[in-house]
Amino acid sequence: MSPRKLLPVLAMPVVALLLGALMSAPGNAGTSEPGSTPGSWTGGPICAEGTINAGPPTSDSPPRTPLFISIQPCAGTDPAVTAQARWGIAQYADTSAFVGILTNPFAAEGPTTRDTWNYTVDDLRAGHLGTIRAACLITDPHTRVACVRVVANSWSGTVEITPLPVDDPLVTRPATVLGMDNTIDPVCASCV
Repeated sequence: MSPRKLLPVLAMPVVALLLGALMSAPGNAGTSEPGSTPGSWTGGPICAEGTINAGPPTSDSPPRTPLFISIQPCAGTDPAVTAQARWGIAQYADTSAFVGILTNPFAAEGPTTRDTWNYTVDDLRAGHLGTIRAACLITDPHTRVACVRVVANSWSGTVEITPLPVDDPLVTRPATVLGMDNTIDPVCASCV
């Protein structure tokens, strides 16, 4: 296989692993909640509100488009529920939907905000998990809080990010929790 064709195949697992690491709070990376299985979703159910917005493309070559996220529990949520709940960013590809194993705690008060990784056109190309078409802020593999469509514009070399309803057919699949080696977790193999 030529290096040009091999790069997208190798890049997707690296991107998925880095997403989990970048989105993970200090001290949470690589840890599991008591009673959880590595590769399974940690945290309990929670009502949450959030947004995902695109930042301006960078001047890098190729240009990078960052995502800015904000998420917080719904008003009146019990602090004990908030302390146990987790969130993450799922990516929805042609034939799969996945989220990294490393999930994130909510802030003790107010919204949790993050500047996330930066998408490039090359990041979206088909790898072993498929071409990325959307990303959603989730509170478990089945619950989407906010979503965006992610489109590679090959002509300009940029990534276009636009709002997407959480019930759009593109994102209605449950997200599979990737194991530490970016394989599908056997606990959630039926989530695909």
